[in-house]
Amino acid sequence: MNRIAPSSPPSIALTEILASVLNRLIPDRTDEQGANKQRQSGSLASYLIKIGRLGGYLARAKDPLQGDMVMSRGMSRLNGIELGVLFGAGLVGN
Repeated sequence: MNRIAPSSPPSIALTEILASVLNRLIPDRTDEQGANKQRQSGSLASYLIKIGRLGGYLARAKDPLQGDMVMSRGMSRLNGIELGVLFGAGLVGN
């Protein structure tokens, strides 16, 4: 999806809870912090970079896009964090 429609909304791939967890964990970079100007904050591409950063992607200016292994690690960590948020909020369990 990132290659086909990088500027599409993140709701096509992520739930609202996952998007809000990512926003709290990894804030959007400003131009002073070396953000890639092609990536719009709030787009699917920016959220995929955030997931990659959870998996170990450094997101430097000259780095290639994150690979499958990094994305898999990032999604695994994000799912664990989401489960912790749901337990903490009392939305899951007895």
